[in-house]
Amino acid sequence: MANWETTFTKIIREICDEENINLTSFDDWAYCLRKNGRSGFIYGYQFGLDNAAVSAILKDKSAASEMMRSAGIDHVPHWCVMSPAHPEFCSLDSGWQFLDETLRTYFDLVVKDNQGTGGQLVFRVRTKPELEKACHEIFRTAPALSVSPYVDIKNEYRAIVLDGDIRVAFSKERPYIMGDGVHSVKELLAEKIAHMTTNQLKALFSYEKQPDFLSDSKGADRILAKGEGLVLEWKHNLGQGAAARPVADTDVLTQIRSVVLPAVKLFDLRFASVDVVETEEGYKILEINSGVMMENLAATDEKCYEVAKETYRSAILRMLD
Repeated sequence: MANWETTFTKIIREICDEENINLTSFDDWAYCLRKNGRSGFIYGYQFGLDNAAVSAILKDKSAASEMMRSAGIDHVPHWCVMSPAHPEFCSLDSGWQFLDETLRTYFDLVVKDNQGTGGQLVFRVRTKPELEKACHEIFRTAPALSVSPYVDIKNEYRAIVLDGDIRVAFSKERPYIMGDGVHSVKELLAEKIAHMTTNQLKALFSYEKQPDFLSDSKGADRILAKGEGLVLEWKHNLGQGAAARPVADTDVLTQIRSVVLPAVKLFDLRFASVDVVETEEGYKILEINSGVMMENLAATDEKCYEVAKETYRSAILRMLD
């Protein structure tokens, strides 16, 4: 989808029209906003409200992880390994040795581009061949990767924070099929695929995905019991098939708030999105992004569109205040 066709671009243009803000667009990826002698800037999904150094730290998953660790904030740890193509930035210890030791320690890892977004180049690995393949794929385009222990995630949430206030929180519901006691996994999957859009199909069949059900003894021929759900994707990325579902449960919101707000305070963030995972050990920060993307939320329904739009409106007006 071209930049000018995105929901985000549509929302920004609507807000500027309604607020009499002069908007200059550069390929609908960089924007200059002017009103009453004040200027504001948007680059991608980043708004000019936060410190540039902090934004750079948050983009570096391992750096952000180390800072959260030192501050005692519950989070999923990420460790950096530099590409062998950049030996000047590598420590004396071998990155391959560290990766091998980490795999032997945790047995199940997630390896990703250390500065990647959108769930691209994110691999779950449990064997040395899988680890080597993931590293080679990532190092083809990225100067560094981050590795973390695989966490069995019950639910994943995203909280959008503006000046210390969680404006909206939503879960990331992965695509799934529901058993009827009659049809096999592949028959149910075929029925689901028949009703998918082209973009949903592209997300479902990303080459990085390794659905566990294909590794079972019966694999796709297994018949699911009536009411038995089967999640088709281990990742929770909104850009790769997951759906945004606003959180209304006050207990869940309290748990999300308890881990999000200390992290936001640590980095002195004004406008950011924070990914939180619910695990057996409780709620933890997965990642923090200074870019705020609500495309999937806005596409959910008209109410969610307005929530996203009003959140962006508040950020823009404060940027120009």
